[in-house]
Amino acid sequence: MTLYALGKVGKTYGIRGQFKFKPFIEYRKRLLTLLQVYIGPSEKEAVPYEMSDIRFNRDGVIIRLREITKREQAKTLNNQVLFVDEKDAVHPPEGHYYIHDIVGCTVTYGRKKIGKIIDVHRKREGFSQDIWVVEGEPEIWIPVLPAFIKSVDVKKKKVVVQNADPFLPEK
Repeated sequence: MTLYALGKVGKTYGIRGQFKFKPFIEYRKRLLTLLQVYIGPSEKEAVPYEMSDIRFNRDGVIIRLREITKREQAKTLNNQVLFVDEKDAVHPPEGHYYIHDIVGCTVTYGRKKIGKIIDVHRKREGFSQDIWVVEGEPEIWIPVLPAFIKSVDVKKKKVVVQNADPFLPEK
């Protein structure tokens, strides 16, 4: 079974086992359709839970699980990752990708292999657009814009960039 990370479990909220949720996804209302989620420090250690309630307020997203009824139980989930099964995942539209699909892709520029993508800085983290971070000394940051991304093949784990000279280290 393949799991997709949707976000991180935050601090407890109230006394009935609810917790704050910090989503990685942009379309938060998607969470309303989920019946089952998995929570754990990693995909391999994730445990299934049944969704009981989800609310949106000024603090963000508040989640309650059927199996978690006390504040102390919810505390044990703090900082763990909330996953969804691949069959329940909503696939992104053409030209958009899950972070886990992009991380690990080999980046080439012309005939030269630049390296592998090791991280993604998200637009909502204060950047003007998403940025793919390519391994190296120093790291290479490629803005995710059509002017710089020529093609992406997540099945073959390959990204081809163009007009990347300003981002490459000087030799």
